[in-house]
Amino acid sequence: MDWLGNLVGAFIPDIGGWIVYLVGAIGLVLVGWFGGGSRAKRKQSDAALDATLKGNEAAREGRLDARDALQAGKTPQEIKEANDAKWR
Repeated sequence: MDWLGNLVGAFIPDIGGWIVYLVGAIGLVLVGWFGGGSRAKRKQSDAALDATLKGNEAAREGRLDARDALQAGKTPQEIKEANDAKWR
């Protein structure tokens, strides 16, 4: 069985360096893929979530204002014109 060790040992110095470089390169790619890219995506999704939450809150407030205006006797057209005037 010593001949098997000698045979494997004869090839390891030749290809050992290449294997180390290959494993290192694959490791760097995976670290960049899982580490750096996910942080940027997480920040982007957090910003999108904040914008969605703010938009939902503004829509809820607008619905409440419109309901109050309808109960006060305004017509839907008057409510629409008042809302459009706020955004101008």
